[in-house]
Amino acid sequence: GSASLVVEGVVEGRLALENDVAVGVDGLVTGEISARSVRIGGQVKGNIEGREMVEILAKGSVAGDVKAPRVVIADGAFFNGKVEMAGDDVVSPSLKKQYE
Repeated sequence: GSASLVVEGVVEGRLALENDVAVGVDGLVTGEISARSVRIGGQVKGNIEGREMVEILAKGSVAGDVKAPRVVIADGAFFNGKVEMAGDDVVSPSLKKQYE
């Protein structure tokens, strides 16, 4: 989609957005997230790919890998996975092509 999204409930499946995704404190996403920037205040079980930034807030929980040029993991956040940080080349070619 081309809009931003705030998840305050349960989502199962892949989220691919041009803009931003925020997972609220009561939100749960089971699946991959691809967006410009991603903020996690709730739970994500799946890989996250941010074209600009991924931020896991203090009450956030991520079980999956994170790819983004900038990654912020707040004190108190739960994270189980690997982080890959780089420039523009961090985003998969198929995702780049989708938004060009």
